[in-house]
Amino acid sequence: MGAHFSVHGGQLDCTAPEGLHGAGIHLPFPSVGATENVMLAAVLAEGRTVLHNAAREPEICDLAAFLRGCGADISGDGESTIVISGVRKLRGSRHTIMPDRIAGVTYLGAAAITGLRGVSTQPMENMLPVLEQTGCRVFPEPDRLPLLAPRRLRAVPFLRTMPHPGFPTDAQAIFMAMLSLADGVSVLEENIFENRY
Repeated sequence: MGAHFSVHGGQLDCTAPEGLHGAGIHLPFPSVGATENVMLAAVLAEGRTVLHNAAREPEICDLAAFLRGCGADISGDGESTIVISGVRKLRGSRHTIMPDRIAGVTYLGAAAITGLRGVSTQPMENMLPVLEQTGCRVFPEPDRLPLLAPRRLRAVPFLRTMPHPGFPTDAQAIFMAMLSLADGVSVLEENIFENRY
C-alpha cells in the first residue's frame, strides 16, 4: 500500500512518502487487528484494496458499517474477502457501537458458574452451544438472553478456539474457569494465541 516501516531502539517509524495506494493483500491468518488496520488504511488510500483471508468477526462488520456511514466504500465485510475502494475524504456520522460479545459471554459464564440468571446480547451464537453442552438452558429473546444453569455443570469433551465463526479465544479463559467446576473432564485446545493458558 506504499507504507514503509523501520525500527529504531524499540520505536516503530511508519511513513508513506507518496501516500497510500490500494493493493491486493492476503493475510496468512485471519487477524481481527490486521483486518481492522488494513480497512482503516484503505478507506482513504488511492485505488482499490482487496483483502483476502480477512477476519469475519462481528466487530469487523461493525467497523465497516461505521466507516460506510462516514462515506467509505467497503463491501464483503463478514466474509473472507473485503473490497475497499478509497475515497477522497470521510465525513462525520452517528454510529452505535455493537454490544461487547466477550463481556456478554463473561456474564453468561459467571451465570453458569453461580447459577444466576439473565444477560443481554445476540451476537454470541457460536458460544451458546457450548453453554448448552454444560447443561445450561438458554432462552433467546429479542433484547435479552436469559440463562438457567443446572446445579452441577457437565464437562465439555472438547473445545477448540478458532477464528470467527469458531469459538473465540477471548472467551476461552472464562469458559476454562467455568469448566473447572464441571463434572467430568473437559479438554480445551487454544489455536489463536500461544501461551494463552
